[in-house]
Amino acid sequence: MNNEIESDDLTISARRTESLDAPDITSLVNNETSKIFGRVNVARIIEKSNLAVTVVDEQNVVVGHAAFYDYPNCNLSNHWMEWIKRNYQQTKSDPINT
Repeated sequence: MNNEIESDDLTISARRTESLDAPDITSLVNNETSKIFGRVNVARIIEKSNLAVTVVDEQNVVVGHAAFYDYPNCNLSNHWMEWIKRNYQQTKSDPINT
């Protein structure tokens, strides 16, 4: 499924990421993104994420990427329930319903 957005300057489409996109996504990494996200393994992100979306322009050149997981991006180890309750004020959450 492609969702296209057009403007006077640029047409972009968003689609589910494929493993073949990894080299193009890696080419988007620069000093600024490394400062924010650190060193990343793009192939692993694509493989392990629940949803990975690639944004391409009208020539099918990768211009953006986002990957989504089903857990927060922080080191919680065995304290994830406390983290959820503290950050989301969820008093009815437990390991079974989250």
